[in-house]
Amino acid sequence: MYAHGLGVKQDYAEAMILLRKSVEQGSTCGQHILGEMYEYGRGVDRDIPQAIEWYSKAAEKGDEDARKRMEKLGTFITASTLQVLDILTVIVQFTESKVHILSGNVIRKK
Repeated sequence: MYAHGLGVKQDYAEAMILLRKSVEQGSTCGQHILGEMYEYGRGVDRDIPQAIEWYSKAAEKGDEDARKRMEKLGTFITASTLQVLDILTVIVQFTESKVHILSGNVIRKK
């Protein structure tokens, strides 16, 4: 409703609040719309991995349009794959922080 301005003034901030509540209650439609919000950067920074995550959740519940949107984005990532990607991201961030620490130590030694 607020995301698309149906019957009310379009308000992405209000839409995000209501969508978060709806997905907490298991709304497939809410998951799908959150995917759109992240895919197109409506009220949030554009974030394709986040869009894929929400589309994936909706698709796993049978939302065919969400599956098609994921195909449009070029992939179909399941929740378990996203967890692996999250773990890899943490590893990369940890490794980068160690590199910064090491380079800081090298600079101080000069």
